[in-house]
Amino acid sequence: GFELMENFKLPCFSKSISEFWKRWHISLSTWFRDYLYISLGGNRLGSFRRYLNLSLTMILGGLWHGAGWTFIAWGALHGFYLVVNHGFRTVLARLVLRERFDRSFGARIAARALTLLCVVVAWVFFRATTISGALRFCGALLGMEMSDTAIGVALHFDDIAVWMWATVAGLLGWCIWAPNTLDVLNEQKPTTDSQQLQRRTPITWRPTFGWAVLAVVLLTLSLRSMTRPTEFLYFNF
Repeated sequence: GFELMENFKLPCFSKSISEFWKRWHISLSTWFRDYLYISLGGNRLGSFRRYLNLSLTMILGGLWHGAGWTFIAWGALHGFYLVVNHGFRTVLARLVLRERFDRSFGARIAARALTLLCVVVAWVFFRATTISGALRFCGALLGMEMSDTAIGVALHFDDIAVWMWATVAGLLGWCIWAPNTLDVLNEQKPTTDSQQLQRRTPITWRPTFGWAVLAVVLLTLSLRSMTRPTEFLYFNF
């Protein structure tokens, strides 16, 4: 009798930061929208206040995760992304180019890639313990030299073996085209809005003997992997 909302809708396929926050952690982003952004005035007080409210909402969202400068930086980055996103869409609308941009296949691919890149850069600040460590790591992603205290190892394109590129390409293809859990369970309507975005797939869960065996195998593997207690993720925030 429980009806759950769908909390993630393929967020890494988003074509903009605005779309990303409609797909990522939907219960939390909806709360931010209703109780922070709209309470601050939303988009009812002009463009400047709209952009300011977006930035404040995301900074407060960062503080919600933890009282640290890295979380504030993460929220501020997403606030900046949203301001740029809405500003760009406004310019396209004034130039009567928005529909052409939305229909362009190349533009959609580029928009998805840029959105994912921006999100990944922001995650560096979310995960890092200090701002300086996050900046050093971002430098390493660009192939810059790192100090001994930085996290990870700087790699150059020439140092990466062909098999590594092939592995990444294969895994990327799997992430894009393979069905996810909600795709497989789509006909069972596991959430209140499960059919709004899910893709059709030939792999569909049904109450059959084969699926029962698979569920038992996966459950057994999951239980065997629980060799030690794991702290709840949000205890870190």
